[in-house]
Order: sequence, then structure tokens, then C-alpha cells
Amino acid sequence: MRIIDEELYHKFLENEEFKGLEKKQREFLACVASISPFAYRTLIKQDLKNFLNNFSIFNPESIESEILNFSNSDEESFLKSLKEIKYRELLKIITRDVFFNQDVLQTLKELSQLADLIIKGVFDFTSRIFLKKIGNPICLIAMGKLGSFELNFSSDIDIMYVHDSESVEFEEDYNKWALKINKLLSHYNQDGFLYRVDNDIRPGGKSSPLSMSVKAVMNFYALYGETWQRIALLRARLVCGKQDIFDGLFSELNQYIYRKYVDFTMVNELRELKLKINRESLARDLEGRNIKLGMGGIRELEFFVQTLQIMFGGKNKKLRVLHIIDAINALKREKILEDHEAIKLIDSYKFLRKVENAIQMEDEQQVYMLPNDKKKLVMVAKRCGYDVLDKFVEDLDDYRKFVSKMFANLLGEREDRGNIKGIENSEDLERSIVDLIKKVNMGNENIKELIKQVDRLSIKYRETYGIVVRELLMKLRDYNYSEDVMNKLTEFMKVLIKKPVYLSLLAENKKIIEMLIHFFSASPFLGRILINSPETLDFLLIKDDIQRDIWYEYFKTTQSLLNNIDDFEIQMKVIRQYKNSEWLKIGMLYSNNIIGLEELELYLTNLAEACLLSVMDLCKKLVAQKISEPRQDVAIIGMGKLGSMEMNYFSDLDLIFLYCSEDENAGYFNTKLFQKVISTLTIVTEEGSLYEVDMRLRPTGSQGPLVTTFNNFKEYHLRSSWIFEKQALTRARVLGENNKFHEEIESFIKDVLYSKPFEEDYLKREIRNMRKKIEDELASKEKVMDMFEIKYGQGGLTDIEFIIQYLKLRYGAVYKELQHISTYKFFKKLKEVGLIDINTVSELENSYIFLKKIDMALRLMLGYSKHSIKMESENILNIATFMGYKKDKSKKFLEDLKKLKKEVRKKFIKILNG
Repeated sequence: MRIIDEELYHKFLENEEFKGLEKKQREFLACVASISPFAYRTLIKQDLKNFLNNFSIFNPESIESEILNFSNSDEESFLKSLKEIKYRELLKIITRDVFFNQDVLQTLKELSQLADLIIKGVFDFTSRIFLKKIGNPICLIAMGKLGSFELNFSSDIDIMYVHDSESVEFEEDYNKWALKINKLLSHYNQDGFLYRVDNDIRPGGKSSPLSMSVKAVMNFYALYGETWQRIALLRARLVCGKQDIFDGLFSELNQYIYRKYVDFTMVNELRELKLKINRESLARDLEGRNIKLGMGGIRELEFFVQTLQIMFGGKNKKLRVLHIIDAINALKREKILEDHEAIKLIDSYKFLRKVENAIQMEDEQQVYMLPNDKKKLVMVAKRCGYDVLDKFVEDLDDYRKFVSKMFANLLGEREDRGNIKGIENSEDLERSIVDLIKKVNMGNENIKELIKQVDRLSIKYRETYGIVVRELLMKLRDYNYSEDVMNKLTEFMKVLIKKPVYLSLLAENKKIIEMLIHFFSASPFLGRILINSPETLDFLLIKDDIQRDIWYEYFKTTQSLLNNIDDFEIQMKVIRQYKNSEWLKIGMLYSNNIIGLEELELYLTNLAEACLLSVMDLCKKLVAQKISEPRQDVAIIGMGKLGSMEMNYFSDLDLIFLYCSEDENAGYFNTKLFQKVISTLTIVTEEGSLYEVDMRLRPTGSQGPLVTTFNNFKEYHLRSSWIFEKQALTRARVLGENNKFHEEIESFIKDVLYSKPFEEDYLKREIRNMRKKIEDELASKEKVMDMFEIKYGQGGLTDIEFIIQYLKLRYGAVYKELQHISTYKFFKKLKEVGLIDINTVSELENSYIFLKKIDMALRLMLGYSKHSIKMESENILNIATFMGYKKDKSKKFLEDLKKLKKEVRKKFIKILNG
């Protein structure tokens, strides 16, 4: 074993009182004595045989039992016994820490557990006096390092006292009880003391009663709570009293601690705290020796982690943990911290806390300064396991520099606000942005409107509004946006005036402002979502890791959003808001070329499937309250684009509802259920509707029942269905999680379509006839007007879709790979089987994508489903730009489109007439 202080080591060995011990025992105890003067003084008061037998053990149950045994003593004897336990256990803890490589986190935990046991002992001792009169116990809430089980060797214990009585009669008694607990814990005499108690962290600090009612605590934080108090509450933990009182209090306070929004006001307050810590670090650590308050010290590290908890904990409950190490690991798992940052932070924290304890072991003093005296500094290093001082100093500097760097980068620097300060009215705002106004082509009327709006805000938000307007103008000054975009942005800002919390969000999240400009420019309909439902910004600001290529990931997210919401209307509002936010996010990914058309359609399909099935579950619970739910198997079949996973914006949900049940009530229940599902999906609200629903592809179409038994579905398609209905089935997909009933349906559909090839001439004739009927009914204007019909016209998307469906029905029985419902995968398989010239397949595939991109552009611009373009339309330029053509090449776009449609029609005739 190492000798820490040679002088203390030899002093113990030379003490006549201990020379009767065995040599090895004496040498071991001398090493313990050499740890520090405190260790020496404490050791010589111990029963050394007992210490030798038990120094390696920390047994909370045994300590608790020991305290209970003398709890009926008089006060003086009770305190004396508690102090003996405290010092005995402290000596054992530092022995394990210094000589037996005990992890510092275990040391901190044991120090905290020891404090808990002593506090509980004092609480129980005083309860005998006060409970007789009051009846209900006081709640003792640990804060700070005690709250998070991270108590250091010689630290204050931060305690907040709370009670649930509103009776004025007992207020004084609860305060007397709290005062008595404090007095016993901090009692000092020749035997030492238990703990220094700090109650200043309570609401109102020293100006408030020592014990406060639950209602008073909540009222204080609601009216006067500051950000530093929010951080303090992160580590609150009940030590004594009723758990239900604590839980009830913090279920309310959590809304205060963890803010829903990371807004400008909140970040500004955190920045002010950070600046205060910076100033104090410089003032209190001129020589760079303060481990706690100096630069790169414990306080900076704790503030860094707790700030991230505060900022992200409102949206992510996984970050709501007491212990700093648990918080760092949670931040790593949630991708808020990089792995290497988290690892280094943990190492830094453990090292700094080890050094802190090593300093305080010297004389049980609450000090954080590394000693100036080199001899004492060497002893601190030795207590930390270092034999070479230079290596200790090198490691300490490395960890502190890392912490200091992380702290410095936290929240960024306060941005230059220009003249945006002290804005009280529209004249102040106009004066502050006068230079920017001259550089922005936004139109005088729009700028006047923006400036005028500031007068409608409370003083609190006027500076924030000014920051947002200034940022908006700065983003706009280098671009020549259309008047319509400027109008929409002005309209949106007028909406935000009514919901000023979002102004704070935008002031702190400047990238969102740029994103908004892009939305309003690229897609008026995306912009309209924001104007009608600014709450959608909530979802845009959430960093998510949703795997959008898996429908169930969307479903899980919708379920988590609905947790703890019982009201059906609110549940539906949340789903609509979420769908809208995802439409925005997916549109952003696509317009920034992060994903392609195939991924966009897949994401929109998965989102639609998750929303549909969530609505189905909610509606089923509602209907089942009035009508008994039958025992049955049910399935929803997605048809059309939903089935082939090619949903676009504003695509309908083509659905068939099947069930299998012997319950005669099943038809009635399912009809009511699906009526509720359809009305819920299609109802128009301020957030818009979820989806339009098309049921015409069910057996016997719009004339048939809304829901169908599986037997009737089979009977119909085996005996009565037309070729066009078989075509539709090539894109049929059972939605939701797979089960035996779903597999049975899918197997039947494959049998109907692919058990044997269809007769070629008959199949071609039926498909041609249906194609002509659609063309005559839905694309007749293309022939007589100067316009393009993208979907139903000659050479449009329907030509290609009918070619695909023909090839599936004609050859799918032989080439099973052609049975794939995805059009994109079908093209790949068609090239592999060699039925058609590979160049022809590639041309059809490219044409299909080109036409779908035009369809996409129309939907994004118009905000509804439209398949025709007038050649002289003002939208031509926007569509051409969306398609990647330069601004002066819109004529080339029209020529390419005309040529493409002509070539597609040639291929259709060749394949379906040949």
C-alpha cells in the first residue's frame, strides 16, 4: 500500500497505544492514518479491530438497524451515536477510495446513502415530537448533489421542506419541525458535526418560510420561477415523507422544469447564467486552482449537461434523470452528444470529483482549491492514485481544457442584434431596420404591415419580434421572390402575433426562418399549412430519428403522441398536426434533394398507413362503447397508390374493408366503424382534413355494401369481377401488421390474378376499351384545348400504368417476379426477365418518373390534386424550374413533355395492339 503522508505514517507507528497490534495490521492502519490529518484524527478514535474487520464493507441495512437501536436515546446520546457512525463510515469510504481503487461514482453514492440514513434517523427521531400534533409528516426533499446521489466528502446538503397542509394552524409547527431537523443535523461540538444544511434553494430563499405548502411552492414557481431554479429542480429527490405528495408536486413542476419549447427567452436566460458562471470563474479562480468554480471545473461541466437536459427534456423524457453520468449517457443515446464527447465528459467528471474529494479529505473542510504548497499538492495527487505529480497536473489540465471548451461552445455566442434593442413601438422597429429595408425587394406594403404588427404585441415580445423581422429581411435581401411569397410571409407573421411564443422559437432557431421562406417559395400549399396551423412548428423543431421507410415507426410515433390524451377530438387534432408536420418535413427532404421521388412516395404512404390505422384503433374504441364488438378477423386493403406505395400529396386512400366473423352483429358493427373512420379521416378542420377516401374499388363498386365479408369478396372475384377490377387488384396490399387472415387474403388475390395466364386477345381488348373510356370521360379537353393532361390524356401516366397491369396479368403466372406491387421494383424485374427490349423498359420508366414529378409539382404549387396544364399558364415557368429546367427554358420543357407523351402513346399502342 502507498504511504500518502510519511509524517503521519510514522506518527501512527510510533504511537505506544497501537504497538500491541500485529505488524501487518499496524502498517496497514498507519497507511490509512497517512491519508490526511482528518484520517489520522478519526482513526485513533476507532475500535481498530472492528475497523480492520469491516473497512471493506458498506452495509446500509446494518447502519439503518444500528440507528434504529439507539433512536430511543436522549437527544445528546442520539447525536453522539450518529456522529460516531458518520465518522466511522467516512473513514471506511476514504480507505476504499484511496487504497482499493473504488470507482469514484461508488464513493459518491456511498457518501449520499450515508447522508440519507442519518437524515432519516433524525427525521424519525423528531417525528415522535411533531407527528402527535400535526398528524401528517413533513416532506424532506434532497436537492443538489445529495438529490442526485453525488455527495462529495465535505459538502453542504441542500434540503427543501414541503408539507401538504393548507391550514394556517399547522404552518408554524411544520416550520418548527424543519428548524429542529436542521439544528440536529448541523449540531457541532467536540464530537464533530453531521452536516452543514443549506435551505436557500427553496422557493423565495431566506425570505420564505422554512417549510412551504405544496400549493405555495407551485404558485411561486408559476409566478416567479427563474431558469437557475429550473436547473436546481432537476436533481430533486424525496428522502423522507410521503411519496404521493412528492409525486403530485413534481407531476406539476415537471411542466415548469422541462419547457415544451426551446425558445429565445429560455436560451437567453441560460446564456445569462453561463455568462455569470464565466464571470465568477474568472473572479474566483485567478490562479486556476479552483476545481469546482474555476474554468473547466465541476460547475461548468454540470451546467453543460443540465442545460442540455433542460433544453431537450421537454420533448424527450429519457433525459429526465438525476445523475450526471446517467444524463450524459442518455444525451449520447439520443444523439445530442457525440460518443467521443460523452466518453470524455464522463472521464472528466469522474476525475474532477476524485480530485475534489482528495482535497476535502485533508481536514473535512468545504474547500475546492488545489493547495499552493507543493507537498500538499503531491498528497492530493497520491490520494488520486498518482505517484508522479507532473502526470497528475497534465491530466488535470487536459480534462479541464476539454470541459472549458465544451462549456464555451454551449449555446453559441450571443448574436449581434444590430439595433434591435429596446424596441417599444413600430417607429423604433422601423428605425432599427431602415438600412435593410432599402436592400429587400419585398414591397412597401408588406414591410409596412410587418412593422405595424409590433404595436399589437406586449412589451415582453417586441424585441423578439424585431429580431425575427430583421432575420427575415436579411434572408430575403439576396433573393428576388415573387409578390405572392412576400404576401404569404406577411400573412404568416400576422398569425404569429397571436401566438407570440412561436416568435421566441424563431428568434432562437434562425434556420427555421430560412426554411419558412423556402416553403412559401417552393410550395404555397406547404406555406398554407403553417399559416392555418402554426403549431406545426413544434414538430419541425423536434430532432427525430424516425425511420420513415418503415410504416410501423410512424405508427409508434403517433401512439406516443397520443399517450395520456383521452379526448377523441384532441387525439384527432394531434394526428392532423403531426401529419401536416410530416408533409412539411418530407417536402423539405425532397426539395433539398436529400431523398428522391421513390422515397418521398414511400414516406407519404407509410405516414398515411400509420394515420389510418391509428384512426381505426381510436374509432373502434369509440364505436365499441355503444355497440358490442364481435369476435372477428378484420383487414383493410390498400388499393391504388396506397397499395403500390406511391402516395403523393393529396392522394386519396383507396380502401376495401374485409371481415370474417360468425357473429350476425358483425356487419352492423363494421359498417358503423368504417363510417366513423371515413368521416374522421375526411372531416375538414382548421388543420385541414387527414385524407379523402375512395371506396369504389370494393365489390360491385359504389352500389355495394361499405364493408364486405371475405367469403363475398372471394365469390365476387372468382365469378363476377371485370378485367378493370383485376387490374386494380395488381396493386392491392393488406395494411398493418401481418397475421394469418392477412396472409389468407393476399394468397387469394395472387390466385385470382396469377394462377393461370389470361387469354391475350381478350385481355388486350378489355384493357384498351377501359383506357379509351377513361380518356373520353376524363381527358377530352386535351384534344380540343391548348393543354396537357398528365394523367388521363394520351401518353399520360394511365397509359404506362395500363401497360404494367397488362404485363402483370398476362405474364405474372409465368414470371412470379413481375407480381411485385411496387411500380419501381416492377420496372427493375421487367428488365431482368427480358420480355420487352430493355431500352423500351428504361424509356417507359423514365417517362413514368418525369410525368410523376410534374404531377408532384402541380400538387405542391396548387395545394390540391390536378393533372392538367394549360400551355400558356403562369405555372409553366414554376413547373419547369421545379423539374430542373433553367428559367429561360420553359419552352424546351413543353417540347420535351409533348415528345414524351407521344412516345409513351406509341409504346402503349405497340404493346396493347401487337
